[in-house]
Amino acid sequence: MSIKHNDYLIDTNILVDAMRGYPKAVDFVNNIDIRVSIIVLLELIKGATSKESLNLITNYFEDLDVVYLDLGTQELALSLYKEYRLINAFDINDALIAATALKNNLKLVTKNTKHFKMIKKLKVISPYD
Repeated sequence: MSIKHNDYLIDTNILVDAMRGYPKAVDFVNNIDIRVSIIVLLELIKGATSKESLNLITNYFEDLDVVYLDLGTQELALSLYKEYRLINAFDINDALIAATALKNNLKLVTKNTKHFKMIKKLKVISPYD
């Protein structure tokens, strides 16, 4: 059964798993409408090691709903980063992704739930549990 609504923001690690053919990830992303932060797209492009892998990423994202950063998201990311940067390996990209999910009222789908558990208002889902 499909969950075809658009209230999920998918983290980089889930998309990497799906692109590598991990069955649980493939099943999850095939059954939802995917939204990704521009930060996730940039992280995936950064990880491309060849022209072929860059083309694969580019083609994969052609039809996806990319959520861009507005001023409010940037300000929230700054606040989150200042508050949580010393906890659970919370880095700048985590702050930007969490802020994107919060500002757009989206659930964050990630394997790295520990990076985000301290943000009480953020709904975090681990799709493999």
